[in-house]
Amino acid sequence: GYAIAFFYAGDVVADVAEEAPAQLAKFAGDAPEGERPGAIAVWAWMYSRAVDVLAADARIDASRIAIWGHSRNGKAALLAAALDPRIAAVIAHQSGKGGATLTRSDGGETVAQMTTSYPYWFAKNYVAYGGREGDIPVEQHQLLALIAPRPVLLGNAKRDKWSDPPGAFRAAHGAD
Repeated sequence: GYAIAFFYAGDVVADVAEEAPAQLAKFAGDAPEGERPGAIAVWAWMYSRAVDVLAADARIDASRIAIWGHSRNGKAALLAAALDPRIAAVIAHQSGKGGATLTRSDGGETVAQMTTSYPYWFAKNYVAYGGREGDIPVEQHQLLALIAPRPVLLGNAKRDKWSDPPGAFRAAHGAD
């Protein structure tokens, strides 16, 4: 009674700084420079395309599709579930900043650290908040709340300081 399906997001946008910008340009359309999607948004879009394919298969109960992701893919899975109401549940493991962890939390990676290492993951408007996390007008509990009332499981390892489990816990409480 179960099925599992995988896709490799790197087939659409590689998680490689030298390749990602040219691949992301295909998804930019007429969006202003600061609002052009980063890889996380395109990978979230891929989850929805996978749901399209699964929902078209008569063997699959499309009302019971759950998605999951770890780290950067956890960020993408949360965004996908927030934007696609067909996704029945989401599991995000150690998604950190830009995922389930509060951006304004003092723990874990900072926006600047993340976007310096992976500048293609997010739109440039988000990258601009590196070092200015307190100025960001939204917070990650709002992303989690967009998924409600569907189930969300946030998996975090207690000793994984980089993903800031306490910040994710506070975000989950804020979304509740």
